[in-house]
Amino acid sequence: MVSVELEAGEISEALRLADEVDISKIGCSERQTSHLYQLAQCYECRNNDTAVFVHLRMAATICPQDFLYSRNARSMVSTLLKRAKPSYAAEVREFAGQIGLLN
Repeated sequence: MVSVELEAGEISEALRLADEVDISKIGCSERQTSHLYQLAQCYECRNNDTAVFVHLRMAATICPQDFLYSRNARSMVSTLLKRAKPSYAAEVREFAGQIGLLN
């Protein structure tokens, strides 16, 4: 349902629905990371870069190899590299390096 609301542009509703999901109860790591990517996209629509970063880091913890193939996730990290506030820009650069964006 989160993805449907996200695609419909109903970001508030997508975030409300996402609050009800306990990702530890999702059995498949790919589905967990997909959910986290969708949350990151919702927050990106709201220009909440800190929340985008938090959810991408969570996804990387669960399934780091996804960042080699997910264009959308890599694109969000690239955007963060440009927009990150000084208080966490170094962490974003480190994360970008870990997923191979700075090579």
